[in-house]
Amino acid sequence: RRVAMDKVMPAVGGLVGLWAASKIVPVMYHWDLIPGVASPAYWERANKIKYNSETGEAYLGEVRITVGGAPRAAMDKLMPAVGGVIGLWAASKIVPVMYHWDLIPGVASPAYWERANKIRYNYYTEGIVYSPYDTGDPIREMPPECAGKMMLRQKGGGWKLQSEIEAARDEPGDAPV
Repeated sequence: RRVAMDKVMPAVGGLVGLWAASKIVPVMYHWDLIPGVASPAYWERANKIKYNSETGEAYLGEVRITVGGAPRAAMDKLMPAVGGVIGLWAASKIVPVMYHWDLIPGVASPAYWERANKIRYNYYTEGIVYSPYDTGDPIREMPPECAGKMMLRQKGGGWKLQSEIEAARDEPGDAPV
């Protein structure tokens, strides 16, 4: 079944994409949303525009068409400020989370320092800590289900479980390994 689905799903995805394109592209064409392609309605409107090259004014019938000018200049100054305000708002939401999760390089949260002060550096001679992650109070005794599962390399080459070596050592009449 898995192999069949791997072959069928790309074909289904392609058919869905073709169907969606057949519905969307005509709408985009009539709304003049396809770059470099103009609909007949676009050319009909364009032919009605009267342009005076001396004054730089354009008219659609009796209506003056403005391109650029004061509103555009105001938007050129306003939009960077709006973007900055949105950026500051987003930073005010994101940076505190990054701080508490210790995601900012070189900056440590109070929780980090609290955990760091609990680390006992004098355990390096006492063996392995058996906790898979920092719980604050690590497990220092081997879990019983892990006993005898260590892979040991043999002098003659190869690998054996610690429990196999101990079992062979305990059998009477065998030479120690």
